[in-house]
Amino acid sequence: MKHDECLFHATLDLLFANHLTIRNLSLLPRTEDALMSPPQSRRQPTILLVEDDELVSDAITRILVREGYLVLTAATGHDAIGLLRTPASPIDVIVLDIGLPDVSGADLCARLREFLPNLPVIVCTGAADPDEVRELRSLGITHFFSKPIALDQLVDGVRRALADRN
Repeated sequence: MKHDECLFHATLDLLFANHLTIRNLSLLPRTEDALMSPPQSRRQPTILLVEDDELVSDAITRILVREGYLVLTAATGHDAIGLLRTPASPIDVIVLDIGLPDVSGADLCARLREFLPNLPVIVCTGAADPDEVRELRSLGITHFFSKPIALDQLVDGVRRALADRN
């Protein structure tokens, strides 16, 4: 089914007191297509997007949703850790901006590795400090993208990270 044959389901934004935004976005087939299609047995891969720039976060979220992913977003490292500890949908890949307001990318990755050592992490950065990149590589981070991000390359990176995980 082509994407333009789908209806874009409105964003369900839940804003908690700690400014954590979760976007449960999905592409829904037209009603007649849904009635004719067998139910899908596989769950949507879930991406945790950690990005403090709302415009960038919204753009990345829209693209990933269009590609069939469930996207959860967090604007801070603290919120990302909270989401990962919540027994909601399991996270399959993290897309992480390392320039967060509350924690460095390397510190956040180290914390993530403590309780999710095999979770793929894709790092996005506007200006990477070579020492921080070395530290991230030592933590097993292998997927890096420079901002501004070419969204098609980011989608390809998510696909590769998911394939590497399986």
